Parts: sequence; C-alpha cells; structure tokens
Amino acid sequence: MSKPDILKSNDQFIALSTFVCSAIPDSEVFDKDGIAVRWACSDLIFFNTLYLSEGIADADALRQRLRTGATYMRAKAQPGLFLLCEDYVADAARSDLEAAIADAGLVPVLDTIGMTGELLPFARATEHHGLHFERVGSEQALSHFAAVNEAAYGAVPDSYFPAFRQSMPLWTERSHSYIAYRQGKPVSTASVIESDGELYLALVATRPEAQRLGFGEATVRHVLEVAHHASGLRQTSLHATQAGFPVYQRMGYRQVTRILGYSLSEPAAEH
Repeated sequence: MSKPDILKSNDQFIALSTFVCSAIPDSEVFDKDGIAVRWACSDLIFFNTLYLSEGIADADALRQRLRTGATYMRAKAQPGLFLLCEDYVADAARSDLEAAIADAGLVPVLDTIGMTGELLPFARATEHHGLHFERVGSEQALSHFAAVNEAAYGAVPDSYFPAFRQSMPLWTERSHSYIAYRQGKPVSTASVIESDGELYLALVATRPEAQRLGFGEATVRHVLEVAHHASGLRQTSLHATQAGFPVYQRMGYRQVTRILGYSLSEPAAEH
C-alpha cells in the first residue's frame, strides 16, 4: 500500500462528505487542528462526519484529536461519525488506540476498506440477471433508492428518504445514481460521483431477499460503465464494507487502507 494511495483514499472519503454538504443548507464544512469537519446537520448519521485529516505520531496527540472530535459531536443535536484512517496513526500511537477511543467516549460502529482500481472499460459484458436499470431522476425514484438502502442496512423504514430528498439535486443531477429493478421491484442501487479524476462508487445496496444473486455486482458494473462513457475516466475508488470486500476484490479492486468509524457511546444531548 503506497502513501499516495492512502492519502487519496482518505481524501476521497472527505470529498464524498463535502459533496453531500454542498447541497444542504447550514452544513458546517471546515478543517481545523487536524480534523476535517463535514457536518450536514442531517438526521442521517452518515451525512454528519469528522475525519482525521493528518498523521498522528504519538498517543497524546491521538487522544487530543479524539477528544476534540467527541466534544464537537456532543454539542450537536444530530448523530455523527468520527472516521479515522488506520494508516494515519503511527505504530507508537496505534497501540493506544482502543484505550484512546474509550477515553473520548466513543464506540466503534463502522469498519471500511479503502479500495481502488483502473478497471474501465470492463473486459466482459455486464451480466444483468433480468434486471432493468433506471437512473434516479424523480422524487419517486429517489424514494425507491432510499428504501433499498434502508432495507440493505437494517435501518428504520423512511429514515433515509428525508435526508436524500433534502440533497435531491446530488442524486438526480450531479451523480450517476441508478436503481436496478427486477419484475418491477427495486432490488439494488449504486451511485458514482466524479471526484478528483476518479469515479467514486458509493451507496451500493441490495435488498436482503435479493442478495447473493449477483444483482449488486451487475448494478455496480452498469453504473461504472455509464459513468466511464460519460466522463472518459478509468480509475475508480470506493470504501467497502467487510461483506462487500470480496465482491470488489473479485472485480479487480485492490485494498489501499482501512478506515474505522466511531460514534458517541452516549447519545448527543437534546437541543
């Protein structure tokens, strides 16, 4: 894993959050004291994020960054995440990471793998498995997009849609966001954003009853091909869940780094 690839992976994650904040009024976007704040003031936890934006050499500095991030999050009415690139933490500090997380009042909730690859155009045709793909272009389609993600990640029904609707132009105009339908039912989603000369893949989801049938990979391939033909870009990157990692690896992506996500151990105070 090269240092430039690690930096690019972390920066792409930050860029995704910047993209979301750009469409939501009253978002807080700033970098201070080694932390990149991208807080959309959304009820959706994934839209409110803090990132470690520079390397940490010692345990004391690590504890200070985590405390600063946790203090910021406690002052907010909405839930959020502190995202930490594992390779940004030097060995001298990494041995203290678990204790530092607990000391800041944070708990682990997310484990992602930064991946990249020059995959496009694909050498073989996309296997559609009887799927029909439609670009998100209306509020109704966006509601389908949100519902698939809610089901895939075990969220409360109708909990994602308000946040997606609040940032609707991002998904209908400024990204390549698609839904795969099978027999008229939305079963899978994927979104691609053009970012810093790459195609960044996000919001890949498949309804639980439709998983392990190849629908997710088919949707990803379709959306990446569309984005490639529109932009000419070949390089693509993403942050995979542990469940998705083998699929992306099989497609030709390679691991770059690991990014861990933490939330407050106690809910933020009422405002």
